[in-house]
Amino acid sequence: MAGVQGEYTFVPHVGIRAVGLAIFGAGFNSMNRDEYILSAIVTPVLHLGPELKILDTVLMLGLVYSYHHWESKASHPGVGGSRTVREGNLHDVTFGAGIGFLFKFADRFKVGINLWLNYDYGVVSTYTMRKKKGNRIILPVPLIEFTVQF
Repeated sequence: MAGVQGEYTFVPHVGIRAVGLAIFGAGFNSMNRDEYILSAIVTPVLHLGPELKILDTVLMLGLVYSYHHWESKASHPGVGGSRTVREGNLHDVTFGAGIGFLFKFADRFKVGINLWLNYDYGVVSTYTMRKKKGNRIILPVPLIEFTVQF
């Protein structure tokens, strides 16, 4: 998983954050190596406890768009590879919420962890080897953050 984010604070202690994430297969969450998920999050951010000198606590609640490219593979016993039988894409717009704890170790540098709870869907394989959206689930996504302020 890899990502990038940017935040603009337009009034003290309140801002807007945009986050882009890419999750690549290779065994993550039962995805094969040719599958991937691209997500974009747009959320208002509330910085709590700004009077604290070393800790920046944030609350977030926003919209999430996700693009999931899936492939169904047919494996052959005794053969080292597998071939793609079916492939497709799933699109979804949903919401999520998060909390973050960032430690300020210099005037413009912070490091910490965010926990994003996404109201996402499970992926279900059908008997025709297609994948479709399943029931909604709460998906926790921990994110390590390194911040350089300009």
